[in-house]
Amino acid sequence: MAQSRTKAAAATSLAGLAEVSAAVESGSGLPEIARAVARALDASVAIIDASSSVLAVACASPEDERTLLSDESDRETHELRVADAAVGRLLLRTRGEPAPDELVRMVVTLIGLEVERSRGPERASEEAVSAFLADLLARRVTDRENIIARGHELGADLSDGASTIVVKARPQQPESGDWRARVLTIAARGARGVARDALAAIVDGGETGELVVVVPGSDFEYARRAVRAVRRELEANLSGYALAIGRSRPASDPVDLHRAGAEALLAANV
Repeated sequence: MAQSRTKAAAATSLAGLAEVSAAVESGSGLPEIARAVARALDASVAIIDASSSVLAVACASPEDERTLLSDESDRETHELRVADAAVGRLLLRTRGEPAPDELVRMVVTLIGLEVERSRGPERASEEAVSAFLADLLARRVTDRENIIARGHELGADLSDGASTIVVKARPQQPESGDWRARVLTIAARGARGVARDALAAIVDGGETGELVVVVPGSDFEYARRAVRAVRRELEANLSGYALAIGRSRPASDPVDLHRAGAEALLAANV
């Protein structure tokens, strides 16, 4: 009898893994993969990225979703990793018998790889913006036409110059996940609510990296509205963080944007 139950459990695990694998291979995206995982594990499921953004949810009801996302005591949390990099978390709340550990481990591995793959183009864009802003602020690119051309490649028209915003944010208590990526996402969302073509990136990265937002155009009031939107979004979504935000005067010539960056950094440090 015990042997029969073991074989049945193994068959169920293989069938569940096959369903999840098929969802990954079909290229249907994370929402469909989340639904496949929910069926395979008989669980409510949420997939969270490293910046704590919810990528996909598969729950029985809106109330079930709210409980899964808010009640840490009633769920399992599995870190999604690819090699040494944490790429997110998988939240589970089983509805019946817990799934076999081997099945859960394989599902976690598959989802981690899919989250990493799905973020590939976005990450490449973030790296391109970060490299451009670093070159611009460090005066590694000084030719006006080159600056304008690189800006256009990234969706920003810098021909009339721009203003620079520097954000300094630091959590006052330990944070899980990549909190710098979360701060960048929130700040960029605020800036682009006013200036759709704003460029935002963490320049130089690491502990000493600065979050820089460049708002195209030489309109002083436009840049002021953008910085207000950035502050509003950060204060609304980052409780327990120390925040400092500096804004430069508009630089009418893109060649002078390195000076605008230094001015914004000085204002943030004051």
